[in-house]
Amino acid sequence: MNFKKQAAILSFLVLATLLTPHSAAAISRRSDCHDINGDGLINIIDVQQVAGHVTDPGYLPGYDVNGDGQVNLVDLSSVAGAWQTELGLCVPGNTGGGQWLAVSSWVYQLTGYPSDSLNQIAGSNFQLAVVDLARDGSGDYFTASEVAAVKASGKFVLAYFEIGAIENYRPEWPQVPADMKLGPVNGWPGEQYVKYWDPRWWPIVRGRIDQAIAAGFDGAYLDMIVTYEEIPANSAGTNRADLASKMVDLIDQISDYAKSIDSDFKVVPQNAPELRSWPKYLPAIDGLGMEELYYRATDRACTQSWCAENRAEAAAVASAGKLVLAVDYANRSANIADAYTRARAAGFVPYCTVVALDDMRVNPGWDP
Repeated sequence: MNFKKQAAILSFLVLATLLTPHSAAAISRRSDCHDINGDGLINIIDVQQVAGHVTDPGYLPGYDVNGDGQVNLVDLSSVAGAWQTELGLCVPGNTGGGQWLAVSSWVYQLTGYPSDSLNQIAGSNFQLAVVDLARDGSGDYFTASEVAAVKASGKFVLAYFEIGAIENYRPEWPQVPADMKLGPVNGWPGEQYVKYWDPRWWPIVRGRIDQAIAAGFDGAYLDMIVTYEEIPANSAGTNRADLASKMVDLIDQISDYAKSIDSDFKVVPQNAPELRSWPKYLPAIDGLGMEELYYRATDRACTQSWCAENRAEAAAVASAGKLVLAVDYANRSANIADAYTRARAAGFVPYCTVVALDDMRVNPGWDP
């Protein structure tokens, strides 16, 4: 199709949609994002992108502006109207709150990206992806264009990094003084717990947030929250409850800082759902990641008392309006089916994969 003909068709579609009355559903969702390509503007490019998918037989949620499960003239009308009237402008990336809570599938991969790229994840049908800040886990960070390509497929993309420990292959490792390290993480000799409450730790965490925002990630997936309960109780010269409070303070500081730059930046800690009882915690987070709610690495049913406690605490977090992502380490089909069925019944978003997190697994019959 030549450019003039394409432009004429687009002009007709835009005119038609502007003259078409907005549905009640579209009007009620005017607070959702209409900045489809995430450049901070609502313009003809956003209209073109939606128009190009109105007749697409495949469903890409990133172009479903009103969240009704279809990409059609209602979505095109909404974006065209926002372009003309500047109504509906919000943070970039088409990441309205309703869409965030509507996420029903996710993938969790921290290494082993084919050709060191995110193309495989971008081409998948998952609605949310958690990936490392860097393709090599060190200083080879994913670029803004790479992250944008994944987001353009309709996915939220969260950057993984630790806030309670540090691995010896991270570029910040030499910056952490010996007196801030509290010994190796059990089972991971190249990883050290850190004094996460020490003011010298904050610049490292802040640098990671800055990197995630600069690369265009939708948020951060924060690991090693459990440091507070795995280090000696007197590590800060206080007690376990104080260590928990200090971890909540750090999460709150991360949330305040990130959202001061990007108000829609998502903060998703992993594990330790019991921290919800601290007043600052739930207001600071947008979601929660949970490991081994049903199956421990690997294919071992989680039947201990702490498993039931974690499930109950995670359910309380979900009831508070937070997105709960559950990852279980199972290979057997019966266990995968059990984990997905139970997680969905509890209101969680399930995913089963390998403990190494080095593969984008699509579980047949369960993942999109």
